[in-house]
Amino acid sequence: MTDEAYCSINWGAGIIAYGTINPDNVGSISVADWTGSGNMYIWDAAFQNIRKINIFLEKMPEITVELENKERMIAEVRFLRAYTYFMLLQRFGEAPIVKESYELNTDVTFTSASFDDCLEFIEEDIAAALPELPVTYATTESNFGRATQAACHALLSRVYLYAASPLFNKNNSRLKWEKAAAAAKLFLDTYPQYELYPDYTKCFNQPSGTANPEIIFARNFTETNGHQVPMDNLNRRYGAYGGWWASNGPSQNLVDDYDMKNGEPPFIWVNGVKTVNPASGYDPQDPYKDRDPRLDATIIHDESTYHGDFFEMWVASDGNSWGFDNYRQSGDNPLTNYVLRKFMPDENVPLTWQTTYTMPWIFFRLGEIYLNYAEAAFELGNEDLCREYINKVRDRVGMPEIPETVTGEELRQCLYNDAG
Repeated sequence: MTDEAYCSINWGAGIIAYGTINPDNVGSISVADWTGSGNMYIWDAAFQNIRKINIFLEKMPEITVELENKERMIAEVRFLRAYTYFMLLQRFGEAPIVKESYELNTDVTFTSASFDDCLEFIEEDIAAALPELPVTYATTESNFGRATQAACHALLSRVYLYAASPLFNKNNSRLKWEKAAAAAKLFLDTYPQYELYPDYTKCFNQPSGTANPEIIFARNFTETNGHQVPMDNLNRRYGAYGGWWASNGPSQNLVDDYDMKNGEPPFIWVNGVKTVNPASGYDPQDPYKDRDPRLDATIIHDESTYHGDFFEMWVASDGNSWGFDNYRQSGDNPLTNYVLRKFMPDENVPLTWQTTYTMPWIFFRLGEIYLNYAEAAFELGNEDLCREYINKVRDRVGMPEIPETVTGEELRQCLYNDAG
């Protein structure tokens, strides 16, 4: 169980939620496992890719054929190595730094480098890549999805925020938070062409190639190499799998984190007890009424309408009858009685296993940079700046701005909720 989704299986990806992960079964959450397992354990795949990258970097200088974009391609590959090392740090906190390829049976011993040493290696690759990369590509361009200067700076913004976080910044070094803030500000000052997409729902569910000035870096798809993410994640109503075995059901914790339209949280904690916030107007008998619009854009719940269908997750008080979309109706309906709505296609797109979907997989977007900046500003004591950049994200969906009276830990919670 995470704070955002519930995994109903106790094998595969479920070994993390159930606390049974160990060195003998960790391979079941690798990208090589038949379930895919959400790219959680990437160690083997990451170093296979690093080896391919290193071979590319070793061989390119030897090529005598004239290549128009040779330096750009080298820079793109260095960006990919930097991103791969970030994913290793994200999951393991350290990793061996491998700068060359090795033949089979080579006698070599690797030891993990520290987080800071890996971070320095990422910085080196980005510094080398930046001069040879284009500034940006628009999402409508055929080259979109290749590395750019904007993607490099977005990666640094994320990496520095991780470096400053309590997980990797045990002494809460102010310098690390300053570096995170500077990286986010550099991006915002350097790339004014990016802006929030006006429609929050459509920001995530339009096909590859759609104009979207919020997306910085993403993997595009075509009908030839597309995916079936909607059918993997919607519920049994559509013959879909609810995240495979109903293992991607949004949690009640996530639902509860969405504010009311008046800006008040629906719940507060009183003496360690979670209770309804009397100032919010929240009605436990009508729990989805007057909520932050991002709730309905993210989650299908009881009485939601999606694709013209009215969802029924209810269960009778005697437990003997229930709605068509309730988990008791099918093992592919999530146990939480919530279904993922974010990333799911528009009403005019068929929901079938025979449809190939092309919504891009977004790696970096402007909304993240705003919230990176807000978090770093908060940790540096600049609460006004923190509120300013949270409010930019809230303004898009018509949510009230966070007032100046919200400070300290209350503001931190607002930040975490909007970042989630």
